[in-house]
Amino acid sequence: MKKIITIAIVALIALSCDKGEYPGPDNTIPVDDLVPRKDIQLTRSQAEYVKTGGNEFALNLFKEVAGDENMVISPLSVTFALGMADNGASGNTKAEIEKVLGYEEESVEGLNSFCKTMMESAQEIDPSTKIEFANAAVVNSLNGKLKEEYKNLIETNYSAEICNMEFGKDPVKDFINSWCEQKTHGMIPELLPEEPLPFNLVHLLNAVYFKGIWSSQFKKEDSRKEDFKDIEGKKHKVNMMHQEDRFDIGFIPNICTALKLPFGNQAYHMVFILPYNADGFNDLKKNLDLNLWNDLSSKFGGMKVDVKIPSFETTFGSIDLNKSLQNLGMIDAFNPNTADFSPMCDTPGLYINAVLHKAKIKVDEQGSEAAAVTDVIIGFVGAGPNGPSELPVARFYADRPFIYAITEVSTGAILFMGQYTGK
Repeated sequence: MKKIITIAIVALIALSCDKGEYPGPDNTIPVDDLVPRKDIQLTRSQAEYVKTGGNEFALNLFKEVAGDENMVISPLSVTFALGMADNGASGNTKAEIEKVLGYEEESVEGLNSFCKTMMESAQEIDPSTKIEFANAAVVNSLNGKLKEEYKNLIETNYSAEICNMEFGKDPVKDFINSWCEQKTHGMIPELLPEEPLPFNLVHLLNAVYFKGIWSSQFKKEDSRKEDFKDIEGKKHKVNMMHQEDRFDIGFIPNICTALKLPFGNQAYHMVFILPYNADGFNDLKKNLDLNLWNDLSSKFGGMKVDVKIPSFETTFGSIDLNKSLQNLGMIDAFNPNTADFSPMCDTPGLYINAVLHKAKIKVDEQGSEAAAVTDVIIGFVGAGPNGPSELPVARFYADRPFIYAITEVSTGAILFMGQYTGK
């Protein structure tokens, strides 16, 4: 039997909302309950990475994965997962991972510092919005160990807890699933359907948990069943949430309109992007690159907006990101003849078998709830995948397919990105 060493790098992101924790008499969070928003302090290179490389990766990956159906991914989840893999890569394998992630002129040290800063600072910018990070390496003590230098890197930069277990003897599946359930507050109760193979080496686990509610909530009594024209041009009834308040709205003539709905003290936003023309969704998606994203970001201004957005729930995946990442330029890592993961452990012949991703999002009157899982599987040659305002009132009626993203305001980092097509 050929040995298979699987390094499962799992990134889990969960968003949830409190049920009626903050709404005031005008359906907003009382100002006295909020701490003023703080910015995440990035270095110049980190800030440049987010605005260029990081967000470009997010947009490119979204377009590679998105078809016609409702979908959602977490580019940040994939970034964290591949960042941890990058610490164990060398040569062109390492260079291609960093180029795809937008760090082609930097190094893994720059990516590590960005991830570490996000982990240390994200909670401080809005105490009313809960965000937690956790990392662990579950190592098979019967079948090898991580190199000390690699172990020190993930301990230092990702605060990873090293857990030694005997695969095939100890209840590894139950341990990992329990860890995931705990760190995601029950959002992801199961990751592994069965015990890992006894020849697996390590599971590197990363969990990020986010909990918040809209700064201005939608009232359930204002929601109505209304028509939504899906991507195929068919109309069907959806639960359309409704409110009128002052929000940031942006326009690019003849292309799109975008709306920002803030959470908590407005450190985090959900951005909805609606094509200008009723049948212009595919053109919008095709043209949504970093230049358009940055142009749109510069055009937001506050005014009173009459908002209608459907409440929706989307589960997407598990999908294999191998082809998408190869199309973006990450080639050698998937080729057993060229991959180089020698800094990770002494076992030769390692390569990335599969990068699996699964995500779920729920949007309702009180906020958003979402979860994402990324699994980077590294194995031997021959191994298979394991698996109020006096301004005129603008309208933003999302009654046709739209794109959305959840972002951190001060850095502009994209946590989640997806589309609702009604299909």
